[in-house]
Amino acid sequence: MGAGAATTSRKQPTKQPQPPSGGGRDAHALSSNALARLRKGDMQGAIDTCTEALRLDPELVEAYCTRGEARVLSDDLEGAASDSHEALRRDASAASAFSTRGAVKVRKHDYRGALADLCESLALDASNARAWARRGVAKLNLDDFDGAIDDCTRAVTLDPKLAMAWSNRGAAKHSKADYAGTISDCTEALRLEQNSRTAYVNRCYARIKLEDFAGALEDTTEELFLAPGSCHLWTRSAALKLRTGDAEGALSDASEAMRISEPTASALCCRGLAKLDRDDVEGAINDFRQAIPWRQKGRAPETSEAMDVS
Repeated sequence: MGAGAATTSRKQPTKQPQPPSGGGRDAHALSSNALARLRKGDMQGAIDTCTEALRLDPELVEAYCTRGEARVLSDDLEGAASDSHEALRRDASAASAFSTRGAVKVRKHDYRGALADLCESLALDASNARAWARRGVAKLNLDDFDGAIDDCTRAVTLDPKLAMAWSNRGAAKHSKADYAGTISDCTEALRLEQNSRTAYVNRCYARIKLEDFAGALEDTTEELFLAPGSCHLWTRSAALKLRTGDAEGALSDASEAMRISEPTASALCCRGLAKLDRDDVEGAINDFRQAIPWRQKGRAPETSEAMDVS
């Protein structure tokens, strides 16, 4: 054969088999990363990471659970309810999904429904401190104060840094007239979470019961930094300033309460008493007269206990 009449046959390279898609493994890694973000308090990061994990693996129960928990802690109750539903539809033994759904029900005032979900969660996993604390809130709202104290005690034993459990145990102790216990628990809650209005309000009312009006005023002042537009807080501050001999401050705070909202009997009475202390008898009488129709309307006073429901 002449040169070039034939060509040397070359073996064509065979296509190497590709490894299976790593989507499932990537989804699990993302879900683990989301859980770490959740534990660090990065709720939006946890939500976004779980969403990406579920894009890769729409059946990943742990991602629904983590995203639901991040959503309930971010006050997205509908999103949290949806995620817990999706998790439980795929795995009826997903303990954290029951806990999340229980938290949503607490926020929606379905305390018996919450209690059922949280009991189920704890039956599946008794190591979840937040589930114990949430069940404590449900029991507190059902007037089971001893049960609430027991559950919150379990919560702080498992996680001593869980501020909501300390705060809620303080609320339960307040309901049992254990005011010293309330102050102790709420002080610990505030050490862990400085901006907890729940802890401030419970400690404030416990201090009022023990006639520590200066301490109660300090707590109310801290609350006002967090909620400066609250008519109730300005009125309470005015009443406490009267108790501590600051008539000028009481007059100012009661007037601020009425500037923010329509007059209340309490604010008018506080302002009237402050005016009386300044010998403005006519002004005091005028405020007391105005207070009468507002008192007759029976507007609900601020509650003496508050709860952290997340």
